[in-house]
Amino acid sequence: MTAARHAAGQAASAAAWAVLTVAAMLTGYALVCLAIGWRPTVVTSGSMSPALRVGDVVVFAPATDRPPTKGMIVLFQRPGSQQQLAHRVVAVRPDGLVTKGDANAVPDSGLVAPDSIRGQARLVLPRVGVLRLLGTAHWHTGLRWLTLLAVAGALALLTGRGHRGGRFPTASDA
Repeated sequence: MTAARHAAGQAASAAAWAVLTVAAMLTGYALVCLAIGWRPTVVTSGSMSPALRVGDVVVFAPATDRPPTKGMIVLFQRPGSQQQLAHRVVAVRPDGLVTKGDANAVPDSGLVAPDSIRGQARLVLPRVGVLRLLGTAHWHTGLRWLTLLAVAGALALLTGRGHRGGRFPTASDA
């Protein structure tokens, strides 16, 4: 095996271990968040750009933690709708909250009642949710990341150690 191919195999192996380590850490973190009542949500629109991008995962703490204040990103549900929105609080009034997407020119229509708040943003995991978008209108974003992962996996297999020259390595190859 050439030195360049050996180095490429080592790099691919290190990258694979790094990806597995990060995946295990994110899984552990997700389980802890769920255990304490926090909930992850994948961003599916650009209304909060640039703070939140399509494909980001936002982890929301329960709304009972503390009352929302100006500048907080909250997850809420409009009356009569199943859709949940994550927008920034731009004003707090006695009768409700005024919210607005960062990328929107004007505030949302109507006030958000305090009892419709589902959570307050605590953590953003950039691009973690892109594969979740494959079944949505933003499928192209997920497809790009899936393609990138497939290419990385293929490169790791092609440059990895273990199977070369049509035979499996033996003890004398070491």
